[in-house]
Amino acid sequence: MNPDCPYFGFKNNEPHDCFSKAARDVIDERTGWYHEEWRARKDLESHIAVLTAQVQELQTVLKAWQSQFGTTQLTHARERLRCAEDRVPALEAQVQALTKERDDLQNMQNIPGTFQCLVCQYVLHARVIDAKTGNIGVSNVPADKICPNDGLSMAPRSWKQEVLEIRPIFIEKCEKIQQLESSLAALWRKA
Repeated sequence: MNPDCPYFGFKNNEPHDCFSKAARDVIDERTGWYHEEWRARKDLESHIAVLTAQVQELQTVLKAWQSQFGTTQLTHARERLRCAEDRVPALEAQVQALTKERDDLQNMQNIPGTFQCLVCQYVLHARVIDAKTGNIGVSNVPADKICPNDGLSMAPRSWKQEVLEIRPIFIEKCEKIQQLESSLAALWRKA
């Protein structure tokens, strides 16, 4: 119902039937309201019909896309986020396991209970005897290992350092053994 005209309105897309056609013509002659309002109403109805058709077309396209791709992009993004969040605890557990493995490997690269002064190259072999069991173990805490020569803290000694230091001695000993074997073989031939 039009608030400007209390005697005339629309009901179910039709003019209100409380006035006869003659009364409607009188209202029309005096104000010109009926035809203008009715024309505007018809324009609005046609515009609404066009919009309704566009909505139906969009719904059809959306249904076709959902049937083709399964869901909308927003739902895909939400699903990807949910999957990523579900993987977080497993990834955190993997990080902890890899960190522990890295720490274990770093500890394995050092000779247990062996420390070296980085200044004077003094090497300390720290062995600990357990009084209860009699077992001999090692202490891997370098903070309490102080070099007796210069009073500095000692660093753990790595297997690589040990091998690099022993290698020339080992090669020298092997060469000496070969010389002794060749000398012994020469003595056996003479005898």
